[in-house]
Amino acid sequence: MPVIGTAGHVDHGKSSLIEALTGTHPDRLPEERARGMTIDLGFAHFPGRQGEPIGVVDVPGHERFLRNMVAGAWGLDAAVLTVAADDGWMRQSEDHTRVLSALGVGRLALAVTKCDLAAPERVEEVRREALAQCARLGYAEAPSLAVSARTGQNIAALRELLVELVEGAPAGQGWGPQGCLLYVDRAFGVKGVGVVVTGSLRAGPVERGRELRLLPAGRPVRVRGIQSYFKEQERVLPGARVALNLHGVELAEVHRGDCLVENPAECWVQRELLARLAPGGPKPGQTPRGATRSAAQDELPARTELEVALGTGHYPARFSRLEEGGLVRLRFAEPVAAFWNQPCLLIRQGGSDILGAARLVWAGACERRLRVRLTAALRELPPALKPSDQPLLRLAVAGHIRRGEARAAPEDTVARGEWLFRADDLDGLEREAVRLAALPGGVPLAELVSRLGLEGEALGAVVGELERRGRLALKAGLAFLPADPEANLSPFARGLLGDLRRAGPLGLEPERMKVAGARKELGSLARAGLAVSLDGAIFYAAETYRGLVRAALAGRPEGSVLEIAEARAACGLSRKYLIPLLNRMEADGYVKREGDARRVRRLPD
Repeated sequence: MPVIGTAGHVDHGKSSLIEALTGTHPDRLPEERARGMTIDLGFAHFPGRQGEPIGVVDVPGHERFLRNMVAGAWGLDAAVLTVAADDGWMRQSEDHTRVLSALGVGRLALAVTKCDLAAPERVEEVRREALAQCARLGYAEAPSLAVSARTGQNIAALRELLVELVEGAPAGQGWGPQGCLLYVDRAFGVKGVGVVVTGSLRAGPVERGRELRLLPAGRPVRVRGIQSYFKEQERVLPGARVALNLHGVELAEVHRGDCLVENPAECWVQRELLARLAPGGPKPGQTPRGATRSAAQDELPARTELEVALGTGHYPARFSRLEEGGLVRLRFAEPVAAFWNQPCLLIRQGGSDILGAARLVWAGACERRLRVRLTAALRELPPALKPSDQPLLRLAVAGHIRRGEARAAPEDTVARGEWLFRADDLDGLEREAVRLAALPGGVPLAELVSRLGLEGEALGAVVGELERRGRLALKAGLAFLPADPEANLSPFARGLLGDLRRAGPLGLEPERMKVAGARKELGSLARAGLAVSLDGAIFYAAETYRGLVRAALAGRPEGSVLEIAEARAACGLSRKYLIPLLNRMEADGYVKREGDARRVRRLPD
């Protein structure tokens, strides 16, 4: 169910055109009717070819209400730009088209309105000029029609053109969650019903009874009722205009710009965001012929106070250019709800000039060393970022991600359990963990979380591997350096360890040794990390086991298949030893059994 929006200069016939298309006048406020101009957002709809509703959002054309226009434009599938035949291309024709392009509205139709008020030659002149301006601003293929809402000329043809325009519109927007995403554009109370919010549903679906989260407050709410295009619904799909009756929140706690999501972890709620400025646009002094001069063509200062239009909201922010190319910092007075790769507009504080457009690329404070990484990673990616690019950026900047987030492990990464680390970062993390563990009394694991900048699970993967390799000892929430494991061995255990090392890949079998206490002492050596048990029947010296693992996996990338015959040839072992060896390698996470073969999961150090 697509949504189309209007755009255009004040008094260029947007609301009248919508009334002619839909039979509904979108101006809902008394002051709008009295002044003859749209002040806030208006909504209507008309049926598509199969009777499905196509929503229409009417936006104000006066420059004083540019923020309201942006609030309506954020979630559109397509737009119709109105240019009056008696006026031609004007200031807000330019600004509105730039807003649509910056917000990623990919499809635009041109309607030359009021064609009954101008001679045919003038109508054609305005149409050609407006198409040239649309092409300059990124809409080279925009279809066009001359129409009159008063006489009905070409209204039916425009309706058909708009249906064709949205039929091929791509699904999704390249940012935001898969679950419910709705930025609130209106919130009001209904007696006997409660709080109702309206907006364009851009992800979903959403059903009655669904639990959602209202951000940035983080308040849980339940959808008690749904209305879409004046009909009660049990379930609505993305693209619909909806009104949701919410339980669990008071009207005073809901504002335009708040966001409803299903999984709050997918949304940033931050006071500081990094964005990449959108390239292109005329330089100062290069106003194209026919275009009006705008502050949008001025260079942004290095630091300034401005407003950021984000979703349906707009927020005062401190703007700072960073030394790293193309990146800017936005600092807000209060946390805002936003998503990776989300477009936003920069507007002059207290004015109506569009100063620039940007895409959000990072949330929270980001020190200069990490910003350099972020800039380098963005330089390797195309300007139009895809959802699959986000984990690669986080890996480049933060140094680690979950293994399942990347389609394939990038080069120069190392796996630790369920995590992927940049090799250089992992080396530094391990060295710092060992250094801190060497302090008197060791170091609490809770302190390692903050000192190393790792999530708890990622830290567990790092220190767990260090413990397995004997570089750290963990006990009672502390990490410390292990004592020399051979220092306190009994003469008997020391002798068994020597026998293990001399036995090499033949190992020792307690059942065949017929030495009292041999099994117990071999088990103690294994717990100390000096020996390795293969199914409890064969014991190897730890270094012998590591050497056999390296031999079995030499030259094999993660994800490759290791056949038993290949492992036997690489290790020089008979089946008696090889199968227990492969079983132990599977227990240690090196391989995973698939039939008679093994899939390589990680490589030894």
